[in-house]
Amino acid sequence: MATRATATRGKSASSRAFVERKAARSKVRAIASITSVDGKREGARLRDISTLGCAIRSEADWVRTGGIVSISLGRGKPVDGIVRWTRDGAAGIEFLRPLTRDRQDWMDQIAMQDEW
Repeated sequence: MATRATATRGKSASSRAFVERKAARSKVRAIASITSVDGKREGARLRDISTLGCAIRSEADWVRTGGIVSISLGRGKPVDGIVRWTRDGAAGIEFLRPLTRDRQDWMDQIAMQDEW
């Protein structure tokens, strides 16, 4: 899958720079949970995913840019990440370590791209 360019956030339309994504993202629909470093936990919906990060939607009002979180899919081992942006109940999370093929639960979500 080819990567796509995206506009950087927080710049005016006339001054937006385009940045190439480091990894292709796949649109998904999956139920997840997000947990803060101090143990707060909330349900989330995984919206897109790549080996480097994901986008979620959640009612968790404690999710903040720069925060460290863990994301779980079902009963699998959580993936840790840093929140890079938040907006209107959505958040972009960069994984602290890229996903590898041994994380089959997450890789299955990537493989199911655009099936929804």
